[in-house]
Amino acid sequence: MKQSYPSKRVNVLLFKNRDGFQVKVADFSLGRDFRRESILTRKSQTNLGQDAFVAPEQLQNLNNASELSDIYAVGSLMSFMLTASDPRYETPNSTLGPIIAQFREKDPQRRPQNVTDALRLLDLFESITNKGIQLDINEIKNQFDKDGFLSEEAYHHLTYYLTRENPIFNGYKQGNLTYNRYFVPLIHIQDLLAYWAKISLKSNVQLFYRRLSEQLDTLVGQTNWNFRDMFSIGEMMMKLFYANDDLKLPLDPVAANLFFHVVSARYKRGSVVMTSNKSFGEWGELLGDRVLATAVLDRLLHHAHILNIRGNSYRMKGKLPLSSDQ
Repeated sequence: MKQSYPSKRVNVLLFKNRDGFQVKVADFSLGRDFRRESILTRKSQTNLGQDAFVAPEQLQNLNNASELSDIYAVGSLMSFMLTASDPRYETPNSTLGPIIAQFREKDPQRRPQNVTDALRLLDLFESITNKGIQLDINEIKNQFDKDGFLSEEAYHHLTYYLTRENPIFNGYKQGNLTYNRYFVPLIHIQDLLAYWAKISLKSNVQLFYRRLSEQLDTLVGQTNWNFRDMFSIGEMMMKLFYANDDLKLPLDPVAANLFFHVVSARYKRGSVVMTSNKSFGEWGELLGDRVLATAVLDRLLHHAHILNIRGNSYRMKGKLPLSSDQ
């Protein structure tokens, strides 16, 4: 490990016990004094601690530091220990990722509010990973349909289910396995999925989309599935895009790639009807990738019938324009 990080070797201690080793961290590189105001504690953008591990509110002003800042630092350290990279630029691609993301929330009020809450989250994660998902996905869906919201326990079980690594069926003729084992359960809970995407942390949603993209990449290269299946997947994805503001303009790179897969899968095999208030020249900005936008438009416009509608909004037909004093 680089010595410039607070988690350098001398600060990571190993204690041998009956079960093996227990890891303890001796220093998070947080320097502050709650008891008095010194020149340093009044100072903004201090050099105390490492920027990569220090909470945003503490970086802004050391007086803002609190127990919640420590929780942020713990999350940053956990991220670094899993990736060996700066936690600001790389997030762990693991099932622990959602917990770390919650610890590292920019808004302190969205982090665990004390050490007890943080430990409870970690205990829940350990329970889920060791014993498996104890709440059945259909059970979570039924409870959501009844209550209209997710309990904290249900939310974390669902987050684990959606962001965990899934088996990849690599066989050329195993498209039915990929579709039935991975996509069908998601399609069955698509309303719940859209709700989860709306309330979940952005990093959790992005990790889920990476998992989804992996499976879609596999499915597109396989046989033994039909385009009714792809229509169902596309319908589910559109609900997710609608529910999650982070996947709107411009689209997240993974979401844009998923959109390309849907268009590519329909190309020369079935009809696509699409409306857009963006000109073709703006699709590079819309998808966040001009090369990908060109590939999408190439498939959409080949053999296409284009209706360019101009004029006033049909919804406003018959409505009187508002005067300036109304």
